Amino acid sequence: MNSKGVKILIAHYGMKDKAGFSRNFSLAKGLAKLNHNVVLLTTQSSGFIFPFETENRNNVRILAFPDIVPQSFRRGGFGFLSTILKAFYVLFNRFDIVQSDTGHRPASGIPCLINRFFRKSKYISEWWDFYGDSSKSKRTNFIYRNTVQKYDSFFEIRNKLNSDGVVSLSEFNRQRGLKAGIASENIIIVNGGADVDEIPFLNNTDLKKYYGIPENSLTFCLIGINEYELEDIKPFLNVITEFGGNSLINWFSIGENLSQDQRNKFEINSNYYEFGWIDYRKDSKLLSCADVFLLLKSDNVLNKAGWPNKTGDYLAAGRPILVNSFENIESYLKIFPEAFIVVERTESSIRNKIQYILENRDTIAKRNYYCRSVAEKYLSWDSKASELNSFYKRILGQAS
Repeated sequence: MNSKGVKILIAHYGMKDKAGFSRNFSLAKGLAKLNHNVVLLTTQSSGFIFPFETENRNNVRILAFPDIVPQSFRRGGFGFLSTILKAFYVLFNRFDIVQSDTGHRPASGIPCLINRFFRKSKYISEWWDFYGDSSKSKRTNFIYRNTVQKYDSFFEIRNKLNSDGVVSLSEFNRQRGLKAGIASENIIIVNGGADVDEIPFLNNTDLKKYYGIPENSLTFCLIGINEYELEDIKPFLNVITEFGGNSLINWFSIGENLSQDQRNKFEINSNYYEFGWIDYRKDSKLLSCADVFLLLKSDNVLNKAGWPNKTGDYLAAGRPILVNSFENIESYLKIFPEAFIVVERTESSIRNKIQYILENRDTIAKRNYYCRSVAEKYLSWDSKASELNSFYKRILGQAS
């Protein structure tokens, strides 16, 4: 690629500033810093601005297209009108690279494939997860299993084989790609990064009081909570329930709000604080209320195929992570050991480690600066964009 950069299109399957948007924008912003011309396509979450809403953010041109289907369809990449409008847009605009975050879903894959066909661009397909029947068969309802999962099962691998390059978030999916016939030089792993631009490092603050959390408590935090995350952290929930209303230990979540049925099922009680989804551009200081973050994962296909993007956010906030060793995170545990507090995913191990943290809070807190430095030096989104940029060069045949 020359010094003037190239034209890059990134197509997001979901809605602007909602789930999945952050990775796309963070990479786009990093690529723009490398002097590329980057356009990010997404869908409007509400309202109806035709033919699209335009925003220039950090030198990235964001085009959000309207739709008439419910948000449940838009967030899944099945927006009908927005997909058509994106297709018309790419017909009349040339790009060198077109990248889809979930290529087998229409809203992100179809515009890229159309541009490649008519404009001869190179198509990059990201591989975020494990889709299809066997991945979520026990977690979803009958209608979803026999519609969306059947669709995913048919198109997931085919889309990757039809691309010029694949960006996987995990070694598990990279191996799936190699077994399916993707050439090793055409598939790369780019894990999630750390948002050191939007997440500040705040140490020794009085933010707990501001957010209504007991100031002297040992506070844990989980980002991205949902029913599946609750199952993953169930041993932690069982242990922390033993403390009941004790203000000495508590935890809070950022993500979906829990239903009363979920609270009852997992016995989530008064030492829990819920803040829902937050916009990192406005409310990321909330993360600094945590003393330790949570990253517990069970051993299943979904967790192996994906990447825990919250890892980078945790380290950007500058706090250590209570984690069990699982396939995707093992290398980080070896390279950055002081950033993690390792446990087995059992109640006894977690109970003992919490007691250790309580008895050594000052020592644990000294790791905060190290965690932030890891995020800044090794895991920033700029560094991830550089990895992606090197891959683009290879796909374009311009590697130096």
